[in-house]
Amino acid sequence: MNSFALWFNADEINKIDLEADVHFNLWNLHDKLSGPPCLDVGIKIKKMQICDAVNFYIPFTIDENNIRDLGSTLSSSEILCCVFNEDYTIAREGNNKLSKVVNEKQESIMFIYSLDIKNDVDIEHKYGGTLIKIPISKSMKKAEDTLYFRFRIISEKFNQIIKKYRPKNIFLQSANSVTEAIDFRFNDYRSLNSTLLEQIRNGLSYKIKKVHFLLVVEADVEILFMSSLAVARELETKIWNEYFNSLVNKNVVAYHWKFKQEDDNKLIENCIMFLKTRVHECNWKTIIIYLLTISLLALIHSWAAKKLF
Repeated sequence: MNSFALWFNADEINKIDLEADVHFNLWNLHDKLSGPPCLDVGIKIKKMQICDAVNFYIPFTIDENNIRDLGSTLSSSEILCCVFNEDYTIAREGNNKLSKVVNEKQESIMFIYSLDIKNDVDIEHKYGGTLIKIPISKSMKKAEDTLYFRFRIISEKFNQIIKKYRPKNIFLQSANSVTEAIDFRFNDYRSLNSTLLEQIRNGLSYKIKKVHFLLVVEADVEILFMSSLAVARELETKIWNEYFNSLVNKNVVAYHWKFKQEDDNKLIENCIMFLKTRVHECNWKTIIIYLLTISLLALIHSWAAKKLF
């Protein structure tokens, strides 16, 4: 099982379709100072007053320490515009956990809720992974129509969907390249536990209208294969470093895939992304071995020359 999943809960009386857009940012940076891979998850829900809970499944186990709220980070209009690539601003509300987002015409777009991970989120290890449940409180339902959550998952266990393949002669190379295969799946029901799938189907019916998937890597990482075409742009490090404060590389590129429904009768049921990248590395350990070997050979040559002549 390696698929993420999303579903909702609501009262049987109000069991109608719920619209949602989902955003994923996969930060796969290779500098040790950047830390392990991260996945930002953004969930925008329309008609959220009928929703009782948002459920998100992660196909590996994490705990509370692996989750960070990003709602409060988006309270900066500059960061907000960068993340959504739109001219949005924050109109402050009385509830400091609920921020109203408006466009250039001052029209309401959505409300961003800042999650208190300890108190607003329930975490359960189940089905070989982790269930994140966000109960919809009365405070959240003060949003006029559209509610948005955004949080970050930080874990070394992303190696389950980011697999590395190193050449067999890696120790004989001073500079080498590593191939990475990224297999990202969202709502891929064939990859889910049957009991989990039953739980999802017992939840609220919903329409996923859009899925955005961003892969963020260093500029010198080569894309060898992508299952769908993407648009790319270099990130403005100064601004994005406020959003992702481990951004130590100045040349970082975001590849953006966008999936949207063709019409009301054809919804987005799942999102499957497969990519292969080539990451260039410098093997300093091998370089040191080369230098030591050369020094040793020079000493042997000098000693042999003295013996022979």
